[in-house]
Formats: sequence, C-alpha cells, structure tokens
Amino acid sequence: MRLDSGTLAALPALFLLLMCLVCAGILWTQRTYPGFGRWTVGNLLIVLSSLLLALRLVAPGWISVLLANATFLMGAILYLEGARAFRGWSVRLPLVYGAAALVMLGVVYFYDVFPNLNARVVVVSIFLALVFLLSSAALLRENQTDRTVGITFTSSMFGFCGVLFMGRAVYFALWPPFSDMFADTLLNMAFLVGISLTVAGCSVGFILLTYERLVSELKEAESKSARTNRQLAEALRNSEAHAERAARADAAKSEFVAMMTHEVRNPLGAIIATTDLLLETELTGEQREYGESVNQSAHRLLSLTEDALELSRIEAGHLSIESYKFDLHSALEDIVRIFAPVAKEKGLDLSLDYAADAPRRFVGDAGRIRQVATNLVGNAVKFTSSGYVRVSVTWEQLDPRHAKIQVSVADSGIGIPSERIGSLFEKFGGTSKSTSGKHKGTGIGLAISKRLVEAMGGRIHVDSERGKGSRFVVELRLPITGQ
Repeated sequence: MRLDSGTLAALPALFLLLMCLVCAGILWTQRTYPGFGRWTVGNLLIVLSSLLLALRLVAPGWISVLLANATFLMGAILYLEGARAFRGWSVRLPLVYGAAALVMLGVVYFYDVFPNLNARVVVVSIFLALVFLLSSAALLRENQTDRTVGITFTSSMFGFCGVLFMGRAVYFALWPPFSDMFADTLLNMAFLVGISLTVAGCSVGFILLTYERLVSELKEAESKSARTNRQLAEALRNSEAHAERAARADAAKSEFVAMMTHEVRNPLGAIIATTDLLLETELTGEQREYGESVNQSAHRLLSLTEDALELSRIEAGHLSIESYKFDLHSALEDIVRIFAPVAKEKGLDLSLDYAADAPRRFVGDAGRIRQVATNLVGNAVKFTSSGYVRVSVTWEQLDPRHAKIQVSVADSGIGIPSERIGSLFEKFGGTSKSTSGKHKGTGIGLAISKRLVEAMGGRIHVDSERGKGSRFVVELRLPITGQ
C-alpha cells in the first residue's frame, strides 16, 4: 500500500477527531474552564476542513477548496480566542476577523478569477501562521514562575504549528507553480504531516491545561479549607479561654454576693430582734408606727438577702437536692396556714384543693418543694387584691411506684402581660409587675423556683392574661411510698 500525502494527513485528522470526542466528554462533565469550549469547536472545524479537502476529487471546488479554507481559518481563530479566554482577556478580535475575510477574498480571487495554487496557499499559510503564533504568545504572556507543563507544551505546539505554516508559505512562494496542492514532494508532505500532528498536539494541550487548572483549583480549595480550619481552631481556643475567664468571673461574682449577703444578714437579724423588743415596750402611736415600719422593711430586706444568697449558691453549683419521705398534703397545708392571716386581711379566699385519690406520701426534697410553693403562694397573695388564691394538686400514675404530681397556684389577680411571660423566670425578670408601679418585686424568687424545680427533674410554667389572673403549675415526678 502506497502512503501518499493524503493518507498521511488523514491519520492526524483521525487522531484530532478522537481528541474532539474527548473534549466533548469533558464539556459534558462541565469540568471546563474559559476557552475550552472554543478550542473544542475549533477542533471540530479543522476536522471538517480535512474532510472537505478529502472530497476534492468528487466534489465541486467551492466545497473542497473554499469551504475547507473557511472552516480551517475559523478553527484557527477559535484557537486564538480560546487562548485569550483562558488568560481572562477579551475575546473580541475584530482585526483578526477582518484579516480572515480579506484572506478568503484572496482565496476566491486566486481560485476563480486568477487561478494560482501557490498564491492561494501563501495567503492562507501566512494568515494561519500569524494566528498560531499569536495564540502561542497569548499563553506564554505570563510570569516565568507561573508557567506550567500544560502552558509550555500547548504554547510550543501553537508556535511550532505557526512556524510550519510560515515555512510552507515560503516554500510555495519560492517553488515552481503547482497544479495540485497535494503534489507528492517530500517537503510538502512533511509540511502537511507536521501541521496535522502539531494541531493534534494542540488538542492534547487543551486537555492538559484543563486538568492542570482543575488540580490547581483543588489545591487552592484545600489550602483555603486548611486556613479556615486553622482559623476555626484558633477561634475555638479563644472562645474556650473567654468562657473559662467568664466562668471564673461568674464564680467570683457569686462568691462575692454570697459573702456580702451573709455579712448583711447578721446586722439585719440584730435590727429585727431589736425592733421586736422595742415594739414590746410602751410606745406612743407614732413611735409604734415607725417601729413597725422599720421591722417590716428589715424583714423584706432579709428575705431579699436570703433570695440573693440562694441564687448565688445555685449559680456557683452548690445546690444540693435531698431525698426523704414526706407528706405533700401536710406540707402544702402548712403553707396555706402561714398565708391565711394575710389573705383574710385582704379579703381573699385562700384554699387548698388536694385530689381525693391522690397519694400523700412521697420521696423527695420536701424543703425545696415548700420553698417553691411558698414563693408561688406568696406572690399570688401579694398581687391579688380581691377574689381568690387556690392551691390545687392533681396527679397521674406513671407506674406502680411513681407518679407525676402537678401543684398549681391560681389567682384572680392582676395577671401578667403576654410579652413578659417569656422572661418571667429569668433573673430580675419580675422587677415590675404592673405599669403603675404599685406591685413590685425583685424577680429573683421565680428564677430560684425554676432552678429548684429543674434540679428536682421537673418543670414549671405559667398561664396568664393581663387583668384576669395567673396560674403557675409545677410538675414533678416523685416516687410513691405508703409509709
């Protein structure tokens, strides 16, 4: 089998077609970068040009010559556009497209008006040489340290292809006129095969550039991820250090409050004892009024001091919950009995409604339960001017040895605005119970009650409407004992 120039040129064309399929596959996976799509279309146009030239013996000249040259010129321009897009430059090339139009006019002239194969090849080859050399320069126009293997290889293929086209232009300008561009001269065959191979090499370079860009971006992403992880680790260490300092400051604050309240409690006890003794002596009406006012204020201040001390103990983690047998009915009955005189003086109906079938003997911390119930009943009596205060107990059997107890304290008092219910159990959340300022409190009692109930494994919540009273409910899970 004789290998003529057409056969030798067809082999690189087939390889270039294979590269087109590979490029199309990369486009399908969307793992591409600027310029790759133009390079792929340029490959397809150059393959189409080779196929059109192969039809020169059976097809009209305007197909085998004019369209083949036009498609090759467009494919080469797309190579240049792809190189500029890869660099992030503008891909508008009006001068290049204008020159291509003039070249095609020259091809038409030397084919139809004044047939001259040598002149036609020279015009096309010079234009293509310049396009490929510009493409090579576009890829190489970068700092030496930023050049990769892909950039070096692809720009070399562009440059070598440009040199071959320029050599072919010189060859056809100096050689005697040809009647067939595929004339079997050794040098012409070398030009054709070399150009086909370098164009195929450019296609390989496109894939290599895309792979390098992908690897570069992956490395950059890994580097950014590593930096982010280091920053997060540093932020975490800083936050832990801040949290530790805040914890130490909070512990110091709680210790200071505990110490101060303890120191304040002793002189308050002395004031209360002294005023009690003073009130037992013979006093004028005005003197007795002043003494009772001092005594009541001292008692309120002592209660506030006790609440502050209790809260500081809880926040410092010194809260202890005991467990022993107690009678819930008796504990609540004692609380109602304590507040009965104040309720009677205000004309309130204070009552205890204990479910008849509810058990009475449980195991738990009766002292803490009394503390919570005392706070709730005391608040209800304080903030109710008329109507009732009702303490109710309901229950639910969980298993033979445990029950869920609900202790509710309902009143017909001033109620709580809906916008304040969310902050009611926060520290100092109850500092003002009404807009008029008539009813005021520290808000510490409910915060303490919430923490005590949660420490016993229960929950506390409230249902209230302004002007229609409130209902505080404490839910506890307690073991039942029959003795």
